[in-house]
Amino acid sequence: MIRPALPSDADALGELQLSCWHEAYGALAPSGTLDAETLDNRVRVWTGLLEREMNILVLEIDGALDGFAAYGPARDDDVGEETGELYALYLRAARQGVGLGRRLQDNALAPLADGGATAAIAWMLAANERARGFYEAAGWSFDDRIGPKPMRWGLPEVRYRRTLP
Repeated sequence: MIRPALPSDADALGELQLSCWHEAYGALAPSGTLDAETLDNRVRVWTGLLEREMNILVLEIDGALDGFAAYGPARDDDVGEETGELYALYLRAARQGVGLGRRLQDNALAPLADGGATAAIAWMLAANERARGFYEAAGWSFDDRIGPKPMRWGLPEVRYRRTLP
């Protein structure tokens, strides 16, 4: 089931995010950087995001959160108001490859299109070939923009873009 995140999901989202980060970035992030991330800190971040009523969807299977997506207006100055942004899309590795990530993505992009967005952007680690492959298969393409500031672990990001239906 895909549903809006609730304030009561903060603990589960914190654990899910740490788990997904280790699965996705374990071989990419500099040694020790992921271990420095704590569950308490992630829960604090999620509590704040949920209190601000940010657009966050969760994928719930058998009562457990296995994925999430966050979306909203694009934050980049070089795109117009008609562009939305997929801020984050994570799915546990055990749930990947069966279409759940695509469903979660589509559910996050639909409100952007319904709100008048004609395009969307998403940032990801340049070295994350699995994510880049997922986005490319879903109709996104690299728009030649490399992040002006590195992500949390000092790793460069690249921007992808797609047209919304």
